[in-house]
This record gives sequence, C-alpha cells and structure tokens, in this order.
Amino acid sequence: MFRAAVLLSFFTLAGPLRAQLGPPDVPPENPITEEKRILGKLLFWEEQLSSDNTMACGTCHKMREGGVDERFARHPGRDHEYFTYDDKIGSRGVRLSTSEGDYVVTIEHGVRHQVGRRTSLSMVMAAYHKELMWDGRAPKNFVDPETGLSLISNDGALESQSIGPILSSVEMAYPGRTWDDVAQKLAGARPMALATELPPDMVGALVGGTSYPALFEEAFGDTEITAARIAFAIATYERTLVPDQTPWDLFKSGQTDALTEKQQNGELLFKTVARCNLCHEPPRFTDDRFHNLGLRPILDDVGRYTISGEGSDLGRFKTPSLRNVNLRPRMFHTGRMPEFFNGPPSLGKSLVAEAMTLYILGGGPHQANLSPFMEPLPGLTDEDVHDIVDFVEHGLTDPRVEEGAFPFDSPTLFSQNRELGIVFVSAGIPGRAGRMPHLVVDVPPVIGGGLFRLGVIDARPQSVGWVSVQPASTSSSPFRSTAGWELDGPIFNSSGLSVDGAATWQVEFPDDLELIGRQLDMCWCIFDDHVPDRIAQTRTVRVTVH
Repeated sequence: MFRAAVLLSFFTLAGPLRAQLGPPDVPPENPITEEKRILGKLLFWEEQLSSDNTMACGTCHKMREGGVDERFARHPGRDHEYFTYDDKIGSRGVRLSTSEGDYVVTIEHGVRHQVGRRTSLSMVMAAYHKELMWDGRAPKNFVDPETGLSLISNDGALESQSIGPILSSVEMAYPGRTWDDVAQKLAGARPMALATELPPDMVGALVGGTSYPALFEEAFGDTEITAARIAFAIATYERTLVPDQTPWDLFKSGQTDALTEKQQNGELLFKTVARCNLCHEPPRFTDDRFHNLGLRPILDDVGRYTISGEGSDLGRFKTPSLRNVNLRPRMFHTGRMPEFFNGPPSLGKSLVAEAMTLYILGGGPHQANLSPFMEPLPGLTDEDVHDIVDFVEHGLTDPRVEEGAFPFDSPTLFSQNRELGIVFVSAGIPGRAGRMPHLVVDVPPVIGGGLFRLGVIDARPQSVGWVSVQPASTSSSPFRSTAGWELDGPIFNSSGLSVDGAATWQVEFPDDLELIGRQLDMCWCIFDDHVPDRIAQTRTVRVTVH
C-alpha cells in the first residue's frame, strides 16, 4: 500500500505540468512499476554496488548539483601531464587496485583515485536521450551483458548506460569484476548500510530489514539478481525523474508571472537572434545530437568518432539539456572553459555567463571540424546576453531539483559524511630517516558488505608489518562477536604481512549485527630496526562498524 501511494503521488505531482515536456518514452519491455522504481532508487544510491564500498551511481550524479558531480578531479589529458592545456576535469573513481582488491602504488601518484577523462553528464533528463554518454556509446538497443541477447530494441539507452560503470575498473570496480561477483555481493549486503538520512520512500521499502534478494523478488517475481534486472530497475527509477516544473513550464502552462519580463525577453532572444534553440530545442532544450564547439584540438578527444568511425564526428560531443544547468558546478565535457587568447572579457561571474563568450565568438579557439551551427553573434548587446543568461539560469531550473524534493530526493552517502565512521585519533611513529608510513582507509567495516581493507604506503621496503585493532571503548569487557570472531583482550594483531613499501590488509567481518556501531582503533605497525622500539607506526584511525 505504501509503495502504491508513492507511485500515485509521483504521477499526481508530475502530471498537471507535463503539457510542455511530456513524459519520457518507456520501452514496452521494461514498463514502470513502483517495485522496480524503488529498487532502482536504492541501487542508484547504494555505495556497496562498487567493489570497495566507496562509489554509488549517485556519487557522480548529485541531485542538487543538477545531476552531476560536484567533486573536483583533474585528468592529465592526452599528454599524461598535469597542469597543461589539455587537462580535463573529470569524475573521481575508485583507487587503483588489483583484481583481489590490494592497493596498487605508482611512483607518480601513490595510491591514487582514478579520474575519468570527461565530466559526468547529468542523469536528470537522461531519460529523454536516444543515446547516452558524451560520445553516445550507450545505444538505444539494450543487450544483456551476461547472455548477449537483445532485451530492448528501442528506447533502452538508460539500461545500456547503467551497467557500464558497475564493472568499470576506473569508476566502481576492481579489475576483472564479473556480474556473478556483483550478484553475490548484493545478495549478502544490508541495503543502504552506509547511507544516512534516507528519503521516506526508501525508508518505507526497507521496513523490517528486507534484503536485496527480497526486493528483486518484489520487482521481478523471484530473488535472482542479474545484470539485466539491475539495469531495468535503475532505468525505471531514472525515468521518473521528470524536471517539468520550471518557471518556463509554469509560464507555458498559463502562469503569466512565472517568468519576469527580462526572462521572457531572454527566451525570445534565445529562439531568434542568439540561435540557441538550434541545438537546445525546447521543451527538452537539447537536440540529442553531437557537435564540436572548438573547445580543444579534435585529437585530444575524438568524441563521437570513436563510435561512428566517421571523420565528420571528430571532436563532437552530445548536446546536454539546459534544464537545471544553473545548478551544475562546471560546463562542457572537459569541465573547463575554453582558453581564448584574444577573446573578450567574461560576460559575467556565473558559468552560464562565461559560456556565452564561446557562442558570441562563434566557437572556441580550435576550429577544426567546428559545428556549422557555431557562428559569431555580433548583434547581441550586453543587456541581451544578461537576459538570455537570466532565462537559462532561472527560467529552466526546477525548484524540486534545487531543493532535493521528491522525486529528486536522495540519502546522504558515506562519502559525504565520513566523520560518522572514520576519524584519526592519534599521530604515527616515523621509521628510518624520519619517513612516516601512511594509512589508507576509505570506508569502515560493513557487516555483509564484503572485505574490509586497510592499506599502508611509504613504509620501509622489504619489511614485515601487521595491523593492530583495539576496541575504542574503555569498557573492561572484551570485544566479542557472537559469531565467534573475538578480540580476546585489549588488543588484536593480524598475522605478519610482507610490506615492500606498501601493503593491504583485508578481512571480512562476521555476519553479526551486534557488531554494528562498535568503534575500533586501527593502525599499521612496521618492523624497522633503525628506530626506537624497532616499530614504525601509521596514524591510528577510529572506525565505526556499519
């Protein structure tokens, strides 16, 4: 009854104003149901969907950021050097690891988080695209990655896109991850164990401590977890994210004061003199095509050419919708404004205002294979530009997206609130030559969430180390697990491990819910006969078991 009411409320809220935008196309092979929607919402915001419990789909697609990633991460670009002209601002992924989950240490970056070479596209309005990703590599026909069978012949781009990051060794996975690995992990995971402040519909779905197999049974009829079902659920959720309550939608529906006079003038200029509508066609404010704006040399990132093989597609990228663009922290697939060497000063402080410079000049400084729609706009006055910017920024922003209101609400992910589970409580002890070994920890132990890992880097080469685990409580009673995993005294040490400058300790905590909420102090100890007491030590971290 609760879920039926939620679905009814969604259609009731979204229905009256859909005359302009209209609902997205829904493939008949994957009709919308409330059971699939809520499962998809849980999976979209589930950090345990990643190999190391650090990444959810929603990590790179925050609602209040307009459906994109607010985190700043630099990719070195084609020349593999940082702070050069071809750097891009991408989304940060998982740390570089082996297929077994051990951290991989590089000379240049240590245990680095990998970074995607393009910014994340907004998933708000994603349901309206025939092909997804900047280069369109997620096609409209969805093929089951496990069976090779075509499951959706048209309008399946959401399904095609949703399965890519889950096995990507840059975005969410250890190298070599399989769908069997994903299914096995979800089968044992406690849904949303790391998240807090869950929206009401997610809370309602999890009443009674339900499991993912049970949620899949409600959505699909049995408990089997497959790649196709994960894709169907996430896509269903994304098709209910319809940002159709912008001031522009209200104005077009008859609310004459929804847009100011300046915004109305901005809309008129948008459709006429400025020619913005050639690529940003109302009501979706995208043409769902690919264009080269001259942001970078075409060989820095060939874009659509990778998919089509057509020379005319070199450097072309998908036109994103302008709905909610004012909420996004950066623009374009590069995440950076183009570098104009002889261009005019910025037309304003906002990103939309800065981007207008690109269009007024008729494209960026790299004009090879430039889109024919990019032509200079000398007839626009400063006031005209300000009116256009006002219309785009304020007339096309849905307040529900900006406020994180249903259906655009979301939980608080662990990565947004680390102090709930990871706090450093004491300094370390340096080793030889004053070199301090450094602790690497991203998430706390999660009961049912797979292996917990604790890394060390910058330690003595060719040494031996161990992990010290001590209950943070001052209670005299020993820390014991009813499942038989015991810390029999005040301290527990792992077995000795080889440490050649770096190492990773991994352990699976027992499936014992009594451990949840316990606090443990952990550190790496490294044998080093060149320092007092012959032990170097990392900082001590206090983790709360989830």
